Amino acid sequence: MAELNRITTADVDSVVGWTVIRAAREAKRVLTAVLKKHDLTPGEFGVLVQLAAAHGTLTQVDVARLTGIRPQSVSPIIDGLGDRNLLTREGVRGRGRSGRLTLTVDGAQVLGAAFPDVIATNRAFAATPTGLTIMNDELLAFLSRSKEV
Repeated sequence: MAELNRITTADVDSVVGWTVIRAAREAKRVLTAVLKKHDLTPGEFGVLVQLAAAHGTLTQVDVARLTGIRPQSVSPIIDGLGDRNLLTREGVRGRGRSGRLTLTVDGAQVLGAAFPDVIATNRAFAATPTGLTIMNDELLAFLSRSKEV
């Protein structure tokens, strides 16, 4: 380990976790700018895209788990999307109750317009498609392993 008074930029850049955090912040900045054109935040996009990927309904707990957003933080996002008629909530709402969330036609249209722009942000991450695929596969593998701990 480097002595504290001799830490270099290369030492800092060798910390993978810190690099991922820095990259995530930059990725969020890029994604936020793209999604703003569609009147969505990254959190809202995450909820809508997970509902679309489910091809059916999810509970609020499912959405929180799939998006990585804390359950208490995802609730106002879901409420806002519901107020905008981008998703519907079926069933009784309340602690311990599993109300179902479904993407609406309007939600699918907004997501359909935003998704190509979101995919286009992939260009910011790798010089080659192969490099991008390898990086994404490694990040997904890391996320899978980290949930096992």
